[in-house]
Amino acid sequence: MPEGGADFSLATTGAIDFETMSSYGLPMIIDYGSDSCIPCKQMAPVLETMNKEMENVAFIKFVDVWKYTEVANSVPVQVIPT
Repeated sequence: MPEGGADFSLATTGAIDFETMSSYGLPMIIDYGSDSCIPCKQMAPVLETMNKEMENVAFIKFVDVWKYTEVANSVPVQVIPT
């Protein structure tokens, strides 16, 4: 189990610190989408369930690319959901 207050929250509102997350040695799923995207809305309950079930085992994150464009611009996302 990670120590030091690892952030396992699903919603991401700022930059994702991949280096810090990688230091825990846990798998990561980062979903780039939008609250207004139909497939993204369909995926949301799955991500929420996974996030609860995998807390302390894996990082599951969701980035709304329209609300947090600066976060999405740091990765080569061209289509959502990604």
